[in-house]
Amino acid sequence: MWRIVILAGAVLLLSGINPAAADNARESKAGSSSEQLAADAANKWLVSLDNGKYDESWEEASEFFKLMVLKSQWYGQIASVRKSFGELISRQLYKRKFAKNLPGAPDGEYYIFGFRTSYAEKADCEETLTVKKDKDGRWHVAGYNIH
Repeated sequence: MWRIVILAGAVLLLSGINPAAADNARESKAGSSSEQLAADAANKWLVSLDNGKYDESWEEASEFFKLMVLKSQWYGQIASVRKSFGELISRQLYKRKFAKNLPGAPDGEYYIFGFRTSYAEKADCEETLTVKKDKDGRWHVAGYNIH
């Protein structure tokens, strides 16, 4: 049985995302530093979740995320899911994509990272993090989906 948690609105509706080739070319020219900063933000955020620091994960999320999910809602939802899945066993990055436009989200710079994840009580999961470059110039998680 699959359990799906969608916590930051339509940003997580990733099917059909086809960033324009020009956007991909521009991002490639910008170098991997932007992608690395986005990946670092995603990994740091996941560590907060893995350590049960759900309030901290909400604080570090993007402004868009905070508008979509109240802190109390986030804590209740993520704590319940993570408790039912048990301890993290492994997580491996298997996809990444750059986009400037996502359904239901403001235009901007986004990276979507997909992970194959295994937990003690749920061996085969997929986690998808959408990371957005915010007004402060830093990358923050704008969406999280686990199923």
